[in-house]
Amino acid sequence: MSSRTHKCYGGIEMRRLSITAPHLQGMRAGQMPSRPIHPEDVIFSHLEPLHDTKMRREMSVVVGDGGAGDGGKAKHVDAIGGRFLETSPVPPTDFKPASGPGDGHCVVGQFSNVYKQVPALLGRPGARGHLLGLGLANGYSVAGSVIAPDMFFMEMRNFIERLGGAPLAGRLTVSPKCGILLPAHRALNRMIEAMRLDSFSSTGEGVGEMWRDILGLDLDPAHAFDWILQSTATKTTPVLTVADLFDLSAARKKLEQILAAKKALAMQLGGIYSVHYNAEYFDVAAQMDKLAAWQAGFRQFVNCDKAGQFYADPAFVRHLIEIHAPRIYELSQGMLLHRLWGYWPRGGRKLCGPDAVMATTGLSREEIGHVAMVIRLYRTDHGKRSVPTEVFGSQYDVMRDNVGASPFAGHFRVGWLDLRALEYAIELAQPDSLVIGNIDRMKHLPIIKFGVGYHWHGTEDRLMELAAAAGKELAIRGRAPQLETFYTDRLSRPGAIEDCGNGKLRLNVFVPVEEILKDVEPIYAYFDGCSNQHASFAGIRQLDDLTGPLSAFRDALLYVENFTGVPLSAVSTGEMAEDTFLVRV
Repeated sequence: MSSRTHKCYGGIEMRRLSITAPHLQGMRAGQMPSRPIHPEDVIFSHLEPLHDTKMRREMSVVVGDGGAGDGGKAKHVDAIGGRFLETSPVPPTDFKPASGPGDGHCVVGQFSNVYKQVPALLGRPGARGHLLGLGLANGYSVAGSVIAPDMFFMEMRNFIERLGGAPLAGRLTVSPKCGILLPAHRALNRMIEAMRLDSFSSTGEGVGEMWRDILGLDLDPAHAFDWILQSTATKTTPVLTVADLFDLSAARKKLEQILAAKKALAMQLGGIYSVHYNAEYFDVAAQMDKLAAWQAGFRQFVNCDKAGQFYADPAFVRHLIEIHAPRIYELSQGMLLHRLWGYWPRGGRKLCGPDAVMATTGLSREEIGHVAMVIRLYRTDHGKRSVPTEVFGSQYDVMRDNVGASPFAGHFRVGWLDLRALEYAIELAQPDSLVIGNIDRMKHLPIIKFGVGYHWHGTEDRLMELAAAAGKELAIRGRAPQLETFYTDRLSRPGAIEDCGNGKLRLNVFVPVEEILKDVEPIYAYFDGCSNQHASFAGIRQLDDLTGPLSAFRDALLYVENFTGVPLSAVSTGEMAEDTFLVRV
């Protein structure tokens, strides 16, 4: 990619806004008002001179992941939100445009803990969070939040306790279009994964089973990837949403259809003989009792306007834009797990990039604002996807996070940063800047490596044959015949393939096709590591502070920037938001 110049969020010059809402008068930046702020309460009499379009972009940041997740997005959301709280009289809102109980992130504002359904910024006093509802892109991909109410309310209780009993009503809102994930979804997800020959990198929380309902994937031959799902070709199953909870008679009709379909599939998978089966999960009366309880719980969170009507997500977001409220869109997973562009066949089932924001809010690419792509200085993954740069042994012990193994997704995996895979993610997401985190974990390594290509043992004809086969599957998934040549076109670019002789090819592009990646060997660029393992990152606030034994990290960071052509906007040297420094201001 060619080098581009962008002004990142770190260069925002926020202007003080005049407020006419009475209960906000005299409020200092970041201070909690006397009562929760409703967007319609805030009226601005004027703005100091600043180009309006520019301000709208710079007050909106999309935080996504350039890998397969676990990049540290929540920490960066917290860092951005903290600066918005310091500079804007209106609290920032952390939107979740693609989330579910299979996610996991640390809320680090006042404390550090792992949550699955809580927006990361809620750890900051005064900040707000919103779970966006389901949205479709071109009829074949889905974004938005899926809520497992049992987990959601458990996390809410824990979170409120950690906040000293401060209520979240008024700070956290939930779209009426959020999907409701039932215990039956979770049970089926685990039953299916238990019968696979290898892991699909599922979290076992039922999210994938719900996406199948939403998209009607049981009718899509591209997703009948094994004999279990091939046997479930039935009509599309209805989807319960938060809005349905407020009309229990209508909800019951949907619930009956959902549980009938799920129970039929459960019986095919062994039924009562499976350790994951529970008859109560498929019992309509038992689940209706839960729906009634959930209705009462969601009353304080469901997003309504001042007249008590459901507030549609696009209207809600547009209103925040009009009152110049800062917005952060916190994506989930990573671009390499994108439903359409991610790994095949071991990818995800939802949108993981800026398109998730557009699908749920109705905003254009320009309107969603600055896109920051978060990565670690090394590669992370779960499941059994091929990771060409994966490391083991002592290097694994140094780089691995405190992330435990999942019974379905397997162990947390790490490897050297694959710049060709990052280049692919950048090409698809078109980020404005890169955020690189966890460089402190590399301090104890004598060398730092970056993957810059791959060796493929085989013929170019065979390579193209595998790419063409995967392209046919991609065209089915995307319901667009022109996508059939997507992978072969990438490999046909000038310089993409070099003949090294002796039956070996060098690949200079990343193609997320399992049949290709499982047979490649990485080609590395090497850098000296930290020359003093006792060197400290304390006090590091800019790239030029990385001197002496830490100068290797400065060279490595600039290499990533030059290789990708995307400027760095921030670097993280520790676990907390305070450990993040801006590269350019």
